[in-house]
Amino acid sequence: MASQGQPQEALRHYTEALRLDPTFAEAYNNLGTALANQGRSMEAIHYYTEALRLLPSYARAHYNLGNVLKSQGKLQEAIQHYMEALRLQPNLAEAHHNLGATLADEGHIAEAIEHYSEALRLRPNYVNAHYHLGIALAKQGRLAEARQHFAEVLRLDPTHAAARQFLESSRQ
Repeated sequence: MASQGQPQEALRHYTEALRLDPTFAEAYNNLGTALANQGRSMEAIHYYTEALRLLPSYARAHYNLGNVLKSQGKLQEAIQHYMEALRLQPNLAEAHHNLGATLADEGHIAEAIEHYSEALRLRPNYVNAHYHLGIALAKQGRLAEARQHFAEVLRLDPTHAAARQFLESSRQ
């Protein structure tokens, strides 16, 4: 529902699901996501935390909690949740990407590159992973490799202005 542009309807359904079954971890997670999408981060954190209390091995809830914590600037906490999500579900490409982005924000470029690369191994057409890997490689002075990833971004998304700008500026 929330992904179909009906966030209030989604909130009602998830709330009703929890009324019917207060141990339904997925409903807590989904409610958290619906709230996070509305910018209600503190409420989202509460519901993700409750999902994890009920089901500590819920990789997607760790990932989602990591996203909200990152958006609040709580990078170390976000990293912990991304890492736990990946421990539980190593093939979660989005968690590799977001962990890479958070590590890059912390200045850990080499580690970020590892996670972006793993995200691309899992999902070769992942535009954001190509783009952020290109940025990280450029920061390391690996411009030829960076250009390859920006070119791939443009192949996958010809409207990606930032990748186009990098390629144009790197030719001058």
